[in-house]
Amino acid sequence: MIIKTEEFQEACKKILGAVDTDSAIKNVIYGYDTLEVDAHEGKIHLNVTNGEYYVSVVLDAPEDESFRAVVDAKVFLTLVSKITTAEMELRINGTSLEVQANGVYKFPMKYLESEMVVLPKLDFDESTVDMTIQRDKLVSMLNFNGPEFNNGTISRPVQKLYFLDQEGCITWTNSSACVNSFSLPVPVTVLLNQKVVKLFKLLKGEDIKFSLGHVEVNGMVQTRVRFEDEGVVIYSIVTSDEAIVNSVPKAAVRGKATKTFPYSAPIRAKELSDAIDRLLLFSTSNIIAKGVCVFEFLNDRLNIYDARKENVETLQYYDKELEGDVRFTINLNVVGIKNILDNSDEQFVTINFGDDQVVVVANGAIKNVVSNRVIS
Repeated sequence: MIIKTEEFQEACKKILGAVDTDSAIKNVIYGYDTLEVDAHEGKIHLNVTNGEYYVSVVLDAPEDESFRAVVDAKVFLTLVSKITTAEMELRINGTSLEVQANGVYKFPMKYLESEMVVLPKLDFDESTVDMTIQRDKLVSMLNFNGPEFNNGTISRPVQKLYFLDQEGCITWTNSSACVNSFSLPVPVTVLLNQKVVKLFKLLKGEDIKFSLGHVEVNGMVQTRVRFEDEGVVIYSIVTSDEAIVNSVPKAAVRGKATKTFPYSAPIRAKELSDAIDRLLLFSTSNIIAKGVCVFEFLNDRLNIYDARKENVETLQYYDKELEGDVRFTINLNVVGIKNILDNSDEQFVTINFGDDQVVVVANGAIKNVVSNRVIS
């Protein structure tokens, strides 16, 4: 099969982003180092899996030729990225997939005993939930909810997952949370792992087809989801354990994010980010105080000190002076706040405060709860 190199390279670049390089699965035969090239019915399917998710990138084939090969993903995809000829040819030669371009290259196909390796697709026949989700909502989970995992201590496995329902997405640590508010057209509740959400960047269409279904595996019911774009399909196993799903403190977290605070102060996002950046230079190596700053809110300004209160930055509120005799001080981990600011497209953020436990940094539909106590 002769194909245009540029088109094939683009597809290979996408599937490379789905190859799982986690060393923990190196010995799984269908794992991170395995690529399936499956040509049939005028399409070429490039497939990879890590056993928890399965990704397929599809492109049109110039010829209606059928073949299937399972080869080393890293070597094959790296070679394709380095080809400079306008066209390249793929063909089966015995037990190898052969590529002819700048030269002729043979990739041994992977076999399990006498049969070529088959990648488990993780699909399902019937779905119980079907809807369309706008791509920007999915990508916002990666951009805004994703950094939350690095903002504080995680003590439960469920805190390593994205909680998605019809009201939006929540991620949280013991002392912070990101509440990403958006609506979905159909009620659904799923927990998505971090690797799957990272794959959302492969989706390019404006609207993404979402489906949820169930299959029986070894006598147990397994829940699976599918995200489908033109040219990219992502399948994933998700937990169906109601106890784990219900353990997410969604009401408490959303309640903290949306409560009415005594004060709200608009701040220029870049000024706040730059101030934090400078103060972090004085962050102590003491694990308790590392990354912590002291926020002092007054009527007309915000003073931010390093943990030792030896260095200070002063920021004026934007076009606002707070009423009353305002003097509110709280210690906060600013690493998470800086992540919020660095991922924001907004010129201003609003800091809601006056509670003795938390402040909320509001950035449009994104609200980040930052606490000096454990969130539960």
